[in-house]
Amino acid sequence: MGSEENYERMWQMRRENEQRLQELQQQRREREYLEAMSQPVEDRVERWKREAEEQTAREQRTVRERRRSERRAEPAPVNWDLRIADAIAEERRFLIEVVGQAVGELREQIETSMRKEFEEQLRQTQVDAAEAKIMLGELRISFAELREQLSGADQGKTIDLPSLRNRAN
Repeated sequence: MGSEENYERMWQMRRENEQRLQELQQQRREREYLEAMSQPVEDRVERWKREAEEQTAREQRTVRERRRSERRAEPAPVNWDLRIADAIAEERRFLIEVVGQAVGELREQIETSMRKEFEEQLRQTQVDAAEAKIMLGELRISFAELREQLSGADQGKTIDLPSLRNRAN
């Protein structure tokens, strides 16, 4: 009986270890999930600001390096008009990119709303067309009944007009 007890105890310990392992794995998954959920969602405006700051920093580094090289080199006359034109051109490129992105987002929103409105109008038109087809069928039936009664009236029978109220929408 001693070996059977040891065997049972080993199996019990193994099951407990497996259960503890599953609990630890579940805790790890929950912790990873919570960490993933706590990460902020990237904001386009923040990304744009960050990229603008990085670009400004690059430009400043370039300016500093250019100034250092200018100090080392023989001083040359500065063409201020060219520098100003370059700065204005860079600023315009930047603004065009920002405005283009805003216009694209606005266009997408407008297209989405127009598409929804068009689909709703199309559905209503389809419903109206179906109702018109039903009414046309009813009118054809009434017309056929009238024609039949008129052909009977030629033989001296009294005409009883059908009631259109029974065939309302």
